[in-house]
Amino acid sequence: MGSPGADPNTGVFLLPTRRLRHAALSAVAIVLCAAAPAAADPVAADPAAVDPVAQSSAESPSASATPQPQLPDKKIEQPKAERGQQLTDPVAKPDLKVTAAPVSGSHVEGESFVIALTIANNGQGVAKEAKGSVDTVSGAQFTALDWADLGAPLAPKATRPLLVTVRFAEATAAEGVLKVALELDDATPADNTVEVKVTIVPPTTKGAVGGTVYTDKDGDKKLGAGEGAADVTVTVNGPRVKDRTAKTDANGQFKISDLPAGWYTVKLPPQLTGGWVTTETSVAVKNTADSEKLELRADRPLSEGLLASAKFNGGPYEVGDTAKLSISLTNNGSTHLTGLVVVCELEQVAHLRGTTDPANWDDLATNGPGMALKPGEARTLPVQGTVPESSKNEGVVYIYCDIRSKTGSQVTGNPSLFVLAKVPGRNGVGNGWFFNDENKNDKWTDDEPRVASLPVTLLDPLSGKVVASTTTGADGGYRFADIPAGWYIPVFDGPWKLKNNDFLVVSADEDRGKNELIPLLRGLHGNIGDANKPPLKPPASNSTTQNQSQNRALANTGANVIGLTIGGVVVLLLGVGAVLFTRRRRRG
Repeated sequence: MGSPGADPNTGVFLLPTRRLRHAALSAVAIVLCAAAPAAADPVAADPAAVDPVAQSSAESPSASATPQPQLPDKKIEQPKAERGQQLTDPVAKPDLKVTAAPVSGSHVEGESFVIALTIANNGQGVAKEAKGSVDTVSGAQFTALDWADLGAPLAPKATRPLLVTVRFAEATAAEGVLKVALELDDATPADNTVEVKVTIVPPTTKGAVGGTVYTDKDGDKKLGAGEGAADVTVTVNGPRVKDRTAKTDANGQFKISDLPAGWYTVKLPPQLTGGWVTTETSVAVKNTADSEKLELRADRPLSEGLLASAKFNGGPYEVGDTAKLSISLTNNGSTHLTGLVVVCELEQVAHLRGTTDPANWDDLATNGPGMALKPGEARTLPVQGTVPESSKNEGVVYIYCDIRSKTGSQVTGNPSLFVLAKVPGRNGVGNGWFFNDENKNDKWTDDEPRVASLPVTLLDPLSGKVVASTTTGADGGYRFADIPAGWYIPVFDGPWKLKNNDFLVVSADEDRGKNELIPLLRGLHGNIGDANKPPLKPPASNSTTQNQSQNRALANTGANVIGLTIGGVVVLLLGVGAVLFTRRRRRG
């Protein structure tokens, strides 16, 4: 064994023996393993698992000549972890608990009712984006219709109410049981579920729908002497009954008996003799006489006395812009109108957003308190909304709204607003076929010929400019491609006219304006519809039926419309400031 000393060539201190070098290397390995991350495999980190001999033999000669690290005076204690665990604080989780108040009263098939829940967050984290479910346990088939503010955040240690609207069908017992559950990354999910019992009136119980149909001649919204409407057909529909009818007698009274317990809709014709307008109602048929005391009121059309107009105050717009409009209302009737609000077709593509918010539409907003107008009073409201993303594919933004009274009953006979503005965006495609609608039912059948070799010109309804032209093929087909997306007015150079005053859609959306079947009628050269009028409604979307989209009739126009002559035909165009009044509501 040699004496410890420095290498004469390098000056590096050398351990005297291989045994001592091995001991030093083992000590270094222990220190390094102790300092390794806690997430490492504890087996690999075990100093005992390191073979010092193998480690020494793997070293290069030069490695043994480098300065050796100093060993610490004290061993550094590291926290220990189980296999697979992180040495970090656990993320704070919410811990929801849900309870339910008893459901009061008895209910029937098809009826909606509300369950009042209370949710408490007993955890340390914020509960957010919770999801809910309703499952049947027994007695009936339950379905959740609406959760009020389900996803709203709930702070730790906080409590709030939660309402869920439920409906059931296929009742098989006098009591139903359902399970309400909230789904969340929760500390103790076992208490996120609660069972709720519901008293059911079984369909074996029989009842009746009855009452009086009346015309509200004095406008007091109450049944009065001499107001009963005779010979009116009343139709009821329920979960187990379809289209049971009865006629009112000379006093306007009716009764439909032997109905299984359930939730029934009660419908009258949309318009009675003399122009009175009606609406449908609903009633629960149980083992009581309440459903036999209905008073079904018919009112004068709101549009008889109320004039409404709309115009965009600017444009063109971009997606996300705030579009400002002016809405003008005039009460030319003798009745003080209250609770006037707009009901708009927000589910349709390219419709202006924000019409339900009082911050945008003031008292006239769908969710607002409603506007009041005295006889002879006129008001103009500045309103606004947001241009939706879908407008880029359609080339337009628009509003299509009814003015209704929150205190009235009718959904027909209301004045309507339809006005649009340009949204430059993408180029699009529109294609389809024109056919001769010989049976005038708006549907093409194999025996109805297509209209071939027909020159078609598209006009921009806002500027009146020609956008594109084409000629139909032998199969009556047309195709407009790579032109700005928009809703256009088609004009024909031939003895044909549109059966309905509808736009021809060119859209960048692959599901819009494609493979359309458009009915034509023989008529005056290039005539637009039956009355030389512009389209009175937006084009139907995929969710709108053809019959619904055509259930409007123009009552009056007070717009600054543009006259444009093409081939000797005058076409009225919808410019900024177009005003449309209608007497029929397209959708209930």
